[in-house]
Amino acid sequence: MTKCLVSLSEETVATLMALKLAPGESLDSVVGRVVASATAVHPPVAASPSNGGHTVVLFGKELKVRTVQDALASVLVALGDRDAGFLGRLAAHRGRTRRVVARTPEALYPGSIHLARYARELSGGRWMATNCSRRDVTRAVSVACKVAGVAEGVEVAVKFDT
Repeated sequence: MTKCLVSLSEETVATLMALKLAPGESLDSVVGRVVASATAVHPPVAASPSNGGHTVVLFGKELKVRTVQDALASVLVALGDRDAGFLGRLAAHRGRTRRVVARTPEALYPGSIHLARYARELSGGRWMATNCSRRDVTRAVSVACKVAGVAEGVEVAVKFDT
């Protein structure tokens, strides 16, 4: 294992120390666990004939998903996998009332902090809103495609089940 020195504020070290699961757990272990958690991706739930489904087209491949939130998550994760800076750039864009993605769940719902508990974690420590309609998802996918520089409707598309 390669060791390196990293400068951390006292507040950050205190936060990390508070996250220890056991008295003997190392800070390296805590950081590893936090990073693994922050980069966990919630995979979309596969659709079946009985539960409906929507189709997401990602660079020529079709993926069936169950919910509109799964459709949006699939698009965001795919674009984030192609471009490491994508989610950060997308987080800088704010719609009329909220952002598509943010660093914290609370930042997704300005003025409605109680909705933060419904946020969904994406890779890279970013969060997406789940309180969204088909129209919201369509708008978010459009913004995401523009930020990523991909052709909406061609390279990336969401087809909602009727």
